[in-house]
Amino acid sequence: MLRNTIFFLAATAPLVAGYDCKRSPLAPARPCPYPKKDEQGAPKIEASVLIWQSKMEGLEFASKSFIEADPFSTTQSFQEKLFIPDFAWNPGFKFAAGYNLPYDGWDAEARYTYYHGELTDLKKTFDSQIGPVGVGIVPLWHYPFIEIPTTTNPLRFRYASSAWKLNFNSMDLECGREFFTFPSLPMRLHLGAKAAWINQTYKASYSGGTIFNGTLNSPIGSSYEYLTSKMVFASHLWGLGPRAGLDSRWNMKYGLSLIADAALSLIYSHTKLTTKYDDTLLDQTAGDLIAPHFRLKEKFSELTPALEASLGLDWGHCFCCTGRPIYFGASIAYEVQYWWSQNHARRNYPYNAPANMWDSRGALQMQGLTAALRWDY
Repeated sequence: MLRNTIFFLAATAPLVAGYDCKRSPLAPARPCPYPKKDEQGAPKIEASVLIWQSKMEGLEFASKSFIEADPFSTTQSFQEKLFIPDFAWNPGFKFAAGYNLPYDGWDAEARYTYYHGELTDLKKTFDSQIGPVGVGIVPLWHYPFIEIPTTTNPLRFRYASSAWKLNFNSMDLECGREFFTFPSLPMRLHLGAKAAWINQTYKASYSGGTIFNGTLNSPIGSSYEYLTSKMVFASHLWGLGPRAGLDSRWNMKYGLSLIADAALSLIYSHTKLTTKYDDTLLDQTAGDLIAPHFRLKEKFSELTPALEASLGLDWGHCFCCTGRPIYFGASIAYEVQYWWSQNHARRNYPYNAPANMWDSRGALQMQGLTAALRWDY
């Protein structure tokens, strides 16, 4: 082991010989290092503006059928177009405050992030003709305790709409150290914790339904006209867990640097879900309006991984106008966050198997531009 170490140092001696002692491997890599005799701590703040787009998997709410149903066939052919909502670009912000500790490049930092996501108006509503039989909008969310045949006269709607709102909040607490790996490549390794509060609501509604022969709240089938169907889903998540990451800065000329950062968290999250169905049907036999409704509440805990990564360009400069160095920097980067298993809305797929519901388990993705200003004083 000692022989290998000596050989490695001898082989790398020509590379290290040109190093400034302050830029030797693992040496502190503060943007504005203080003189050794006057080394002291320094507060730092950073403010960021976000222009992000958030996407949630599993929010498809309608498909349009273009082929007439064949009542004399035991199998059906489908030609459909699936409608996936269009997600909007919205602003958000980050604010970080920390302290450069007066010891070997260590620092402590707290960061708060807020972002609001929603759908655009582009693909929120659809309409379609509902004739001949089998043509129209196929609802992907509807009252799960009703048996509907898929051959003779399958359920179709004329209108469909959806809406989704996301409120994302997170707090990062971290302790890190900036150090040199090469003279032009300082890095910062950090460990800490991440807390998150994620609230979202999703609505899907349909109207102008067709007449079908089905079974509802009774083993005896009847003829119904589906007037309206509405589903409202709400999710409230909070969680806390460890977080670790590595920030890198590839120094170029004139204070410019390429930055590449990544962090991974494992959140122990607690989630509360509420699902509501409110439908209106007309019983063609009795002539009565029927309003089936369904309420489902769930609570559970799980481990949720979250990945953060960014790539961009940074500029910074040290100023010494007050007798001590002050660092001012600006950066712009493309950032992405990927949160596993954030959509737990339960969907009922087969119409002939009522109450068979499956967890969507869709992931949340947020991506876009992050522009930041940093000040160490």
